[in-house]
Amino acid sequence: VKANASLKYGYGELSYQDVNYSLTCNLEGEGASCYMRVAVLASQQEKKHLTITLNHQAKETYGQMDNYGVTQDEGQLILDGIGRIEQGHHGSSTHQTNKIIVFDPKCHAQANPYLYIDEYDVQASHAAGVGRIDDEHLYYLQSRGLTKSQAMHLITYGYLIPVTSIMDLAEVKNLFIQALQKKAGV
Repeated sequence: VKANASLKYGYGELSYQDVNYSLTCNLEGEGASCYMRVAVLASQQEKKHLTITLNHQAKETYGQMDNYGVTQDEGQLILDGIGRIEQGHHGSSTHQTNKIIVFDPKCHAQANPYLYIDEYDVQASHAAGVGRIDDEHLYYLQSRGLTKSQAMHLITYGYLIPVTSIMDLAEVKNLFIQALQKKAGV
């Protein structure tokens, strides 16, 4: 991303196969900004490892990544979020959130936030969370007439659908929604 330019990037990983994927945004010009939102669903016996990186290579750059994942069945998911601010690039700001919901006992999930900061006058933050679905949420949905399976599918859909909020092309947004509905069983 060059000087004073901005990039919004949404990526949804819903394939039915193992995935090892890296996504990097280089903020190369002063005042450049990047907002990335990633949604991943690992189900059955899929193994998915995503590495999402924001490289601040100029001063006064801004980067934000929000990574969301869901694991079901025996799915495995690793989300590595990396924020890097190089020396001399003061006034830059990098932020990340990595969250994964685990539905089943045989799932494996890791959310790994990394910050590599070589400058003093910057802002940097990260958050990570991996956890089971709240039983009260499932109970509430089931008390409204949904089966446990339907409730889990609806929660998965609701957790991953926000990636579409930064998609500008209606055709791409609709394709993602259809794929998510199919894979999440909604």
